[in-house]
Amino acid sequence: MATQGDFFPDVPLPEWLPDELLFSLLSRFHRISGNLEHTETCQQLFGPRRKRCAHDLPHWIEDLSHRARGVLGTADYIIHKGTLLPVYLPFLSSGEAHECYEALKGAGLGRHRSRLCRQIPSQATVQPLKACPQCMERDRENLGVGYWHLSHQLPGVLVCVEHSQPLWHSSLNMDNGRDVRWHLPQTNALNTPAWTPDSLGPEAMALLKKIATLAMAVFRQPKGAQFKAEALSAAYLARLGERKPDSNPWNVEVLLAHAQDMQEHFACLDPLREFEEVYGSAHGAASAIGDAMSRENGRSIPWNHLLVMTWLSFGPHQKGPS
Repeated sequence: MATQGDFFPDVPLPEWLPDELLFSLLSRFHRISGNLEHTETCQQLFGPRRKRCAHDLPHWIEDLSHRARGVLGTADYIIHKGTLLPVYLPFLSSGEAHECYEALKGAGLGRHRSRLCRQIPSQATVQPLKACPQCMERDRENLGVGYWHLSHQLPGVLVCVEHSQPLWHSSLNMDNGRDVRWHLPQTNALNTPAWTPDSLGPEAMALLKKIATLAMAVFRQPKGAQFKAEALSAAYLARLGERKPDSNPWNVEVLLAHAQDMQEHFACLDPLREFEEVYGSAHGAASAIGDAMSRENGRSIPWNHLLVMTWLSFGPHQKGPS
């Protein structure tokens, strides 16, 4: 077994696999490291006092980069390639985006996490790991191992875009709601969702695929790319104006009418708790619209932007929010 002072002498870090989550790569290292305990690998990777690793937004990345002797790339590269942070960054101010990068390099997001990762108020900000059984089978055949795909972990992604099938959720408990033991996807440790493509129907499946595609497009924005809040708000207002010409979108009755339209748009996702704020009430939909139209970067919740972009049918690849 490797020692703290002699990092990776006999067991080199694995190379990145396509679309791989950092947690997955490090779980593959744990499998071959000879370490018996989860904490041993954490301390070897991040330093002697580190005992945990969040799978979505891990921190102490600067230490990991140094201890890996550049094998994984710089801290910025690791964060952009292997964590979920880039899906949130385009909606932040440049200063807040810098703070988040620095937080993952060091002691963690702290107060930033709940706002960045919030979907509905009663939902935890850390979601279980997700995997596509078809991807797992293909990866084992082609690469010799099933692994966690980063794109499957993005907010709003409940289906595999490639296979048009629901993602299964890891059944392994997270420590303190955030940190999970090193592991790779195994069919017997994954829970199938309560819904199926047939039970949802083609309209809902098409909408889930649209949401997933948008989330991936946002994630793939170049490092440093940002949506200017005023331009984004103006794009939303223009689309709303197309739907109801010569109306003031901030008028209570007009906003409520837009909210009801948005609520109806997501109504086919009724069985899915992730979207209940917008399909459950016109008030929830109105709150999402109003929040997304904030004219100051970093003031609105990224999740609301994903919902409004989906409803109004535009994204980074289309004219409007960029």
